[in-house]
Amino acid sequence: MPINAAASGNPELRPSPPAQSGALGKWFKALRAYSFTASMVPVAAGALLAAGQAGARWGLLPFVALGVLFLHIGTNLINDYYDYELGLDHQGALGGSGVLVSGDLTAKQVGLAGLASFILAAVLGIPLVLARGWPILALGALGAAGGALYTAKPVQYKYFGAGDALVFLLMGPLMVGGAQYALSGRWSTAAWAASLPIGLLVTAILHANNLRDLELDAEFDLKTLAIRLGRRGSLVYLNCLLAGAFLATIGAALLGFLPWPALLALLAAPLALKLSKGAQGKSADIVEQAAQLHLSLGLLLSVGLGAALFL
Repeated sequence: MPINAAASGNPELRPSPPAQSGALGKWFKALRAYSFTASMVPVAAGALLAAGQAGARWGLLPFVALGVLFLHIGTNLINDYYDYELGLDHQGALGGSGVLVSGDLTAKQVGLAGLASFILAAVLGIPLVLARGWPILALGALGAAGGALYTAKPVQYKYFGAGDALVFLLMGPLMVGGAQYALSGRWSTAAWAASLPIGLLVTAILHANNLRDLELDAEFDLKTLAIRLGRRGSLVYLNCLLAGAFLATIGAALLGFLPWPALLALLAAPLALKLSKGAQGKSADIVEQAAQLHLSLGLLLSVGLGAALFL
């Protein structure tokens, strides 16, 4: 999913300790840690919703958070691997971590690290499956398949326009609802309601990325939704995602699916207006703006959900 950390200098010109730091810097860049809020925000919302239910098992929270985190890491690495193999990542390209283009890491290293991340996520999921049964197994399998096949063969759904819908489902309902269920053992309409604005705004991050890369992706004959809609249609679609996130929050509170303090999320509206104006002006910062909006609304929503526990 994607939203850059700086790489260090040439380790061959340094003594041993700085060289290790340089190696860590390259991997930190490859992991794209700045994007992790896109997966941790839904987990936080799901955890706060579970806090309002009796019998929540908080000892499972580290397994939920780390399992989701390693799924995200694996997706980022596999995405870099296949984008590089297809020639989408090159000198001057805006997306990706850049570690393959720069030669900091090899495609084999990145691909194996991505596979290892998915394996670690599976191992971390074992206590959750033992505690909650087959629903967690099914959710984990969907999350792993969705993350890997985003760019991995034979599906590669990123490249033919299905990315938006899958990212919405995977990082909205699946993550929020899955986190709540893993901790409490129960499903709730509140989790599905909270997942809507979060899922819509993580989709906005992806769409902002595709809108920014519209011309470049068209050169490679990709069929992202942004390309299918064209620039004008993509701007309308982005505004629909932004408005939908706030309308979904208001609607859920009015209908009683979310507590009234969840309306704190509306304080993020100025960031949505800034993003909309930036997209119309072809700003190069729209991906970062979309990520800031997702984080801000997600944190405000989570604060509201937390406050409701004491009211």
